[in-house]
Amino acid sequence: MATLALLLQLLSLTTISLILLLANASQVDNVCAQTRNPSLCKMSLSSDPRSGTAPLPFLAQITVDMAGYRANNIKQTIDDYMLRTADPALRGKYVQCDNLYLDALDLLFRGAPGEIQNNQWGALNRLGLRVRGLIDACEALFNNNTPFRSESQVVGVLADAIAVIAKNL
Repeated sequence: MATLALLLQLLSLTTISLILLLANASQVDNVCAQTRNPSLCKMSLSSDPRSGTAPLPFLAQITVDMAGYRANNIKQTIDDYMLRTADPALRGKYVQCDNLYLDALDLLFRGAPGEIQNNQWGALNRLGLRVRGLIDACEALFNNNTPFRSESQVVGVLADAIAVIAKNL
């Protein structure tokens, strides 16, 4: 009899865990469905195993961290292009992109953590939209054809996700 009770408790815990996992997985799907590129969003967020079970506020932090990490990598790439480019007009575009990414990094590393910590979801939504605008502005300088376009698309869709998550909180 005790074995049956233990088995029923284990089955209940397993069922609850599965329900929570499915609810959070659909939460990622719901967030990503509201971005400009749902499949890229889902692929990007799924690269962090915590995102599948994270409550929405923690998913916001995961997304900010991912966007910041990737934006920082792009900024380093832009710095390399600036150093290797002899064409002054092209170098000028890289300088502009570098400044745009500096602004995005400032928002992601200095602005977003405080907004999340203080549950300032409206401000976080605007921050996500602003980061998206900065990334798009860099791409526009190159007619949406920067040498780091695929990486920029990831940062852009993560910025979309930040705005969506904040809007849903």
